[in-house]
Amino acid sequence: LVQSLYRMVFVHSGDITVGSQSLFGLDIEFVRSHFTVVPQDPYLFEGSLRDNLDRPHEFSNQQLNNALQAVGVVFPLDYQVQEGGKNVSLGERQLICLARTIVTKKPFMIMDEPTSGIDAITDAKIQAVLKNSLKDCTVLTVAHRLDTLARYDRIIELEDGQLKREGRPSELL
Repeated sequence: LVQSLYRMVFVHSGDITVGSQSLFGLDIEFVRSHFTVVPQDPYLFEGSLRDNLDRPHEFSNQQLNNALQAVGVVFPLDYQVQEGGKNVSLGERQLICLARTIVTKKPFMIMDEPTSGIDAITDAKIQAVLKNSLKDCTVLTVAHRLDTLARYDRIIELEDGQLKREGRPSELL
């Protein structure tokens, strides 16, 4: 599903639309520029935290610090990240990816197993960021544990590429 949104795989039939616009009728770079991803195991590059948040240097230090504050990350922008993010925890890497989403203000975010492998405190931070700082962002979350989705508007359950069931969390949990 995620690869289809990014048009990384060929879709044999059907369509993917946002509103009434088919993603297949739009320029691929335009489509991709509207999505951000928080992967299950985020990868950070060697260099400053600032560079990991804003590779093209489009945002001010204040904007970046505000995003870090919103997710509860206390590292300074000049903090040196080791290749892969080896010197920060998995939860901190996910929060840094969320901070990047906040600052770039992309309308769509894809989260892949955002709470697997993190502690309850980081999970609570992620839920608070989704509720407060990213309330205007459409979030698509891939999760195997339904309780991860308890605060979402809608759950769509797929099995072997087919729709199994869908509804509100209160109906499915």
